[in-house]
Amino acid sequence: MRIGVSGLVTDSNLRALYAVIRRANSAVPGIDLILDLTAALIEPAAMEKLRRCEVTRSLPTEVDPARQDMRLTVLPESGPGTVLELAA
Repeated sequence: MRIGVSGLVTDSNLRALYAVIRRANSAVPGIDLILDLTAALIEPAAMEKLRRCEVTRSLPTEVDPARQDMRLTVLPESGPGTVLELAA
């Protein structure tokens, strides 16, 4: 199942994306989830958290206390999708 993301992904709105991922994973347990960020702008902290979910195969405990196993692939930020570089 592909989850396409567009717009700005920030640390503040990441919980909404977690909810979509959790719902998709619960609807069809064991399905391959592809999080397509190629049309999004992503803050570095948000990208790091999404990559952590990909590696650990689970969402953060505060989002999914059961830590349900998931098969998540985060498509790299390429083309129009890019990790924002924030100037100091």
